[in-house]
Amino acid sequence: DANATKAKTADDLGLGAKEQLVVRDVAQDRDGTVHTRYERTYDGLPVLGGDLVVASDAGRTEQVVKATPKAIRPATVTPKISAAKAESQAVSAAKAAGAEQPDADRAPRKVIWAANGTPVLAYETVVGGLQEDGTPNELHVVTDAATGAKLYEYQAVENGTGNTLYSGTVTLGTAQSGSSYTLTDTARGNHKTYNLNRGTSGTGTLFTGPDDVWGNGSASNAETAAA
Repeated sequence: DANATKAKTADDLGLGAKEQLVVRDVAQDRDGTVHTRYERTYDGLPVLGGDLVVASDAGRTEQVVKATPKAIRPATVTPKISAAKAESQAVSAAKAAGAEQPDADRAPRKVIWAANGTPVLAYETVVGGLQEDGTPNELHVVTDAATGAKLYEYQAVENGTGNTLYSGTVTLGTAQSGSSYTLTDTARGNHKTYNLNRGTSGTGTLFTGPDDVWGNGSASNAETAAA
């Protein structure tokens, strides 16, 4: 059980005392190799860009792939700017992107930004409303909690392209996470589509891809069926 052994895994990987692992996904190959995707926290704060995947066989770690090679040791976890300022800047970013009636869905949360550069304390603000084309808006804006600089932004509600078997090309509700996309319809209750790898039972793995194009119209392509 990945949850039962995550503390030992963190210790084996040499993570710091303030770091903890959070299991996000587990997949097993036909040869028995288990791939466990973890997210990290630092001092209780989510680490954005701190994901890692551990491949293990019979309990032995075979490979570790980290989203960042940097050690997660931010200089401080005390912000210098207010959450209100970060929220205001995020709403302004949404307006600049053409959003209609943008408003923060919830108060900005403190995070550790580790996706690029030296890990730092930041705020993540999620802005709702509508995108320019009427699609629901879920703009994530990451703001440096010391300087107020915008570190990153991404639109979580995406319209992907599905190449189906019977209906031609269709528009799909998808979600972006970092540099990848998933078949998660954030506009309709976060409905997720999983790949059972041609099986008939089990949970499967969430369809994930490097672009927002799904399937090729061929029955041999699993994404075609998902679209």
